[in-house]
Amino acid sequence: MGELIRSFPWENTSLGTPDKWPQSLKTILSVLINNKFPQFLWWGPELLQFYNDAYRPSLGNSGKHPAVGQRGEDCWTEIWLVIKPLIDQVLSGGDATWSEDQLIPIYRNGKLEDVYWTFCYSPVNDETGNPAGVLATCSETTEKVLNLRKLEESERNLRFAIEAAELATWDYNPGTGKLFCNNRLRDWLGLNAEGDLDMSSAIAAVIERDRGKVIEAIEKALDYSSSGYYNIEYTISNLKTHQQRTVCAKGKAWFNEAKIAYRFNGTVQDVTQQANARKKIEESELLSQSIIKNSDAAQILYLGEDMILSMINDRMLEIIGRDASIIGKTLLEAIPELQGTQILDRLRTVLRTGVPFHQSEEMFVLHRHGIPHKGFYNYMYKPMFNISGEIYGVICTAVEVTEQVTSRKKIEETREKAELAISSAELGTYELDLNT
Repeated sequence: MGELIRSFPWENTSLGTPDKWPQSLKTILSVLINNKFPQFLWWGPELLQFYNDAYRPSLGNSGKHPAVGQRGEDCWTEIWLVIKPLIDQVLSGGDATWSEDQLIPIYRNGKLEDVYWTFCYSPVNDETGNPAGVLATCSETTEKVLNLRKLEESERNLRFAIEAAELATWDYNPGTGKLFCNNRLRDWLGLNAEGDLDMSSAIAAVIERDRGKVIEAIEKALDYSSSGYYNIEYTISNLKTHQQRTVCAKGKAWFNEAKIAYRFNGTVQDVTQQANARKKIEESELLSQSIIKNSDAAQILYLGEDMILSMINDRMLEIIGRDASIIGKTLLEAIPELQGTQILDRLRTVLRTGVPFHQSEEMFVLHRHGIPHKGFYNYMYKPMFNISGEIYGVICTAVEVTEQVTSRKKIEETREKAELAISSAELGTYELDLNT
């Protein structure tokens, strides 16, 4: 900036060439140019401008720079009504001004930007002792202000999320042994709304069956080698009412440079309903497995749009000529010879609509242990519903009727051949009733 100031055509301004400048101006410019803190100077009746390299970034990549030698009013048209009264206050002998995180939009980087500043306007006296200029010592605080806003918004969102999800929160200081719980968690545990707590108070509310694993999980989280993460599901019993609820606790321990935990905090969620639903699903799945396994009919359970094989009994494995290793594969991965048939579309239709499908004596060629086998099957697809009434899969029940179909066809073929022979020989036929 020193070179820019020296090369500016000052002879075309009211200040004239630098050799005619007052010593007070030269002195303040020497301080300004060599200062590493952002500074800006207005001088004289026209408020001609000077600034240092530290201030230069505040003007952006395009816009006002270079602003050296310009009149203040010409340079700062968009904010002149804001800053001119402050400048006049200083020049009239008033006190220096101080503004913190002040929004003063400026034109830079090709557009008008909202910019925040912390700045001080102070007088610079000439040789007569009267204010001849105003020195602005300033710092752009846009990033700080925006970060604070983001932090406040994040905290608001966090509080909203905690309330919306009906979460309980806790904060434990391993050094002092003090435990903070919000009112929701105190209520769940059956602890008094007021008064200090320690970890033993909370542990006492954990049912005996789960207490050991909770203590172990906490000790592990407070061990630096574990990275501090804590995620566990257990059951608590209210110390006053003995009401039980299943909860999921998630948190993290924070460590100092000595690898010692100084804070351990997180959330607790009531998952009683989900745990009960999961238990019912597990019981339902066990029942389904038992029914399918012990069924006299060949059965298989498919899940999802891709029809992943979830359960299959031995009778079905015999029909398709595979072993239990196909469990977990999709239908077409397990039985690729069904590619091109209507099987997958029919299963998906049942999954989407919930309408069962029945089919009798359909012919398929299945590769039983690698050998093609042509067979006929009666089969039925039925939707499977969870406790919420949603369809989660389709169960197939199949019966091979190859022998019956083959026998019937042979009988039909024999009858057709006999009828053809009689017709071709032009033989008459009669029927004698010996009872008449």
